[in-house]
Amino acid sequence: MDQQANDDRLAIGVVEAARRLGISRNSVYSRIRSGELPGIRIGKRYLIGIKALEQFVATGGKGTTP
Repeated sequence: MDQQANDDRLAIGVVEAARRLGISRNSVYSRIRSGELPGIRIGKRYLIGIKALEQFVATGGKGTTP
């Protein structure tokens, strides 16, 4: 998949989110379970919105809820 197609996506999978954050996929799943990182479950797969991921980083991993 080329870079342009990646830029058009609204959400990414757990493995890609983990790669972008520089953490393990288990850490991403843990943060989804705790509510720190909002994940959307579609079938057996979790997706994380790009904007939610950016907000997670901007808030220092404190999540998206006040």
